[in-house]
Amino acid sequence: METLAQFHFQTVHFPIALSFAAWLLMLVGVLGKKEKFFTSGRMVIYLASLGAIVAMSTGLMAEEYLPHSHAGEIHSIMEWHETLGITLTCGLAILSLLCFWESRKNNSKLRVAIVLLLLLNVGGIAFTGFLGGRLGHEFGIGIKKEQQQPIEQLKDGHEGHEHHNHSH
Repeated sequence: METLAQFHFQTVHFPIALSFAAWLLMLVGVLGKKEKFFTSGRMVIYLASLGAIVAMSTGLMAEEYLPHSHAGEIHSIMEWHETLGITLTCGLAILSLLCFWESRKNNSKLRVAIVLLLLLNVGGIAFTGFLGGRLGHEFGIGIKKEQQQPIEQLKDGHEGHEHHNHSH
């Protein structure tokens, strides 16, 4: 299971990118009254929802199987990241249902509501990604010990290479 938990770091990028793409497509579809764009966005949101379920599942496994602190700032950030991840995955699933319903009704007011709700979800996804980035890059969660660098090397911005003079 630990190996499967490592896939969180690879799978999480798909629903992030797909959610942003779906929002852009749907926004163009609504503002430009371009049916094909909104329909494409609808298809992309279905894929984003499926990807989010995979990312959420592997994230829950990562919390369970990857070593990390269960106290302090790391734990607090991880709890926020987990809660938001579950909430936003549910949000994408609800948006998928709304999109499916809208495809049967062809309701322009519902389309506007979907675009606005998706914008809120995308904002939440961006913040959740920021928290996840902190967990991995700032605190080293999920990074193998041999890949981690001593704090002293990170402080001066010269990550992993000898200090040298930049003036030529």
